[in-house]
Amino acid sequence: MDGDYDVGLLTPAGMDALLEFLPYFQSKRARFGKPPTVVDMAASPTILTEKSNRFYHACYETRFVQPFDWSAWTSLHERLVFRGEGIEALSLEELGRLLTTHVRGDRFNDGHLLEVMRSGQMGRILARLRQLRAEIPGG
Repeated sequence: MDGDYDVGLLTPAGMDALLEFLPYFQSKRARFGKPPTVVDMAASPTILTEKSNRFYHACYETRFVQPFDWSAWTSLHERLVFRGEGIEALSLEELGRLLTTHVRGDRFNDGHLLEVMRSGQMGRILARLRQLRAEIPGG
């Protein structure tokens, strides 16, 4: 995962595609999936709802998830990643890095992305994306 995050790959259309999920992630009644469970030493993986799974794939399709050293970035931004502190002030690049960190991090910590969704952090990430999108012509 070498390289750096390329904000130039993020398009207004891609932002709009992710923003379609904002009401879902801000809903108090939405269900995002079933967490991993362990029964008799057998683990079952996280199961995302269909809509949560579509969002997951949209993050890749819109190029928000990009290869960069997200693990090292996480170490420098633990309060942001694990508590969501400071989302409201992130730049588009930082927001993309955070989204990549959550999506990619779920591969190594099953249930992480579901917890980000359940905690309201994903709704806050998309709310910040909406603010940034409003500043871009063509919206």
